[in-house]
Amino acid sequence: MPISAFFFMIRLMAGVNLFLLAAKARNFLSTSLFLSWTSLGFSDIPMTTGPYTGGINDDATVEGTHGVLSGDPRDSFPKRDWELGNPDLILKLAKPYSIPKGGSDVFRNFVIPNVTPSDRYVSGLEFKLDNHKLVHHAEFRIDETEVSWQRDDADPVTGYAGMSNDTAHHPDGHFINWVPGKLVSHLPGELAWRLPAGADLVVQLHLMPTDSEGVVDPEIGLYFADAPPELKPRMLWLGSRLLPIRAGEARFSVRDSFKLPIDVEVLSVLPHCHFICKKVQGWAILPDGSQLSLAKIEEWDFYSQQETRFIQPLRLPRGTNILVEFDYDNSTENKRNPNSPPVDIKFGPLSSNEMADFWIQVLAQNEDEGERISQSSAIHLQQKIIEHLERQVELMPDVKGYVELARSHRILNELNRIARSESKGIEQSR
Repeated sequence: MPISAFFFMIRLMAGVNLFLLAAKARNFLSTSLFLSWTSLGFSDIPMTTGPYTGGINDDATVEGTHGVLSGDPRDSFPKRDWELGNPDLILKLAKPYSIPKGGSDVFRNFVIPNVTPSDRYVSGLEFKLDNHKLVHHAEFRIDETEVSWQRDDADPVTGYAGMSNDTAHHPDGHFINWVPGKLVSHLPGELAWRLPAGADLVVQLHLMPTDSEGVVDPEIGLYFADAPPELKPRMLWLGSRLLPIRAGEARFSVRDSFKLPIDVEVLSVLPHCHFICKKVQGWAILPDGSQLSLAKIEEWDFYSQQETRFIQPLRLPRGTNILVEFDYDNSTENKRNPNSPPVDIKFGPLSSNEMADFWIQVLAQNEDEGERISQSSAIHLQQKIIEHLERQVELMPDVKGYVELARSHRILNELNRIARSESKGIEQSR
């Protein structure tokens, strides 16, 4: 079964409201995640702090350096031309979108129809925005069904509301987004992503109203590769749905781990959280006991988020254990805490919530192994969903919770059945 159909089937079975995590893993990854950890002895782990052969550039000096200015970056981003040069194609929203002052966060989807009449392969996407104060982040998806366009067309105001979309998806193996402070760079030609002929581009903006009315009218620049990509990467997710971080709690940590079922090459990593996060790190423990750093961000800054691409792909053998850790500070000592006095913080996509995402882009040795690691990642996620639901019904028993828990177990059983079937088919074909 192709992984696209695999994920689509799981969505139909799950009936779960999927939003940010969903979009990042082909509309499957759910936000129902909970993880309770005991100490794993994560102290005294050596981490690299600079470039090394086959390793990561922790300073994120990839294809140029465009750092964030000091002070509040929302006020200090310079007006600029296209950082990657003149795009091959410039896209705009049908109309600017007006945001009333005050109120809660807004999730709005804008559809640019029929982007190109023939298949094109995108090596770079640049998001050009004047008013950074209003935009928490942007995500870019492809819809080949026209459903998104129909929803946009039916809304009297440009765009349509919502955090999830069943028919729009990220390109295979890529998470295309913009966050404040993100550097822009070209992908290597062999990793360009496919923009199908006649497909619509769906631009989802997470907007943050301010104390005055505002308007967003971004431009999207596309840069095309000359040939189809040679490689098909896969995306792995590690992270957690956080328990509430209590007001005044100076150290709150969550961790996750994932054991690789195959050999992979790691191409890039992308952590994501919000304002009260203090530190993010990810590392790999190889089967021989040696350790490699994937990322170590000592002072997390929401306005300086980056996808960090390895200087050379980092080879991790089967059996490697990948671990991630997020530390949060919800006290008055955290200078980036937006709340004074501090308040309880829940998990969620809003700017007033917190998140814990760690995305890893990998290459498998062949398509069969690529399918296998995608399925393993889906099983890993579903296990976390079940852990969360079990905790929820323990704390607040209700019929709806038990029904959701039973459905999640059925999904996990089906995921395992498909994985076993695929594995058996591969073995028989050898």
